[in-house]
Amino acid sequence: MAQRALGEQPDITELSRHFSGIATQVERFNNLPAVAGGDRIVQAIQDMTQQLRQYFRVEIQQVREDLRAEIQQVHTALQAYDTNATARLINNHKVRAPTHELEPLVDVRTGAAIPHFPETINQLMDLQLAEANAILSALGTSTAGNLAAKRARIKRCCGILPAIDR
Repeated sequence: MAQRALGEQPDITELSRHFSGIATQVERFNNLPAVAGGDRIVQAIQDMTQQLRQYFRVEIQQVREDLRAEIQQVHTALQAYDTNATARLINNHKVRAPTHELEPLVDVRTGAAIPHFPETINQLMDLQLAEANAILSALGTSTAGNLAAKRARIKRCCGILPAIDR
């Protein structure tokens, strides 16, 4: 068998010098601005992420609170409308004369009794402009028109038949 001739052999010393040179060059990567500031960039990104998380936590909490308040307002309004619808039915069936007692309506914004609500049709027909406006506002209806129109609107809101008057 023929023996192969040995070719040129690696120079370990030369190879070692090259690896040392490569290692020196790799260490110099730390001097590059993008690499040297890499930790600062990462920290800045982490800080921004934390700030955004905190901002959105606060915003989401505010939205939740606003939503709860809106839901409560809607709930209150629905209860008030239901109470007023019941009062209208009662008034429509039981009030047959100007002296019969009216079932009072409630404020649609708060569900509370409307201050100075007339107890009878006679009292309703004696309402002054400011009182009529306050009642109509509490009922969430228009305050437009003259005093007679406002009194008529309040009568309709109470469920009073048009034929019943003083």
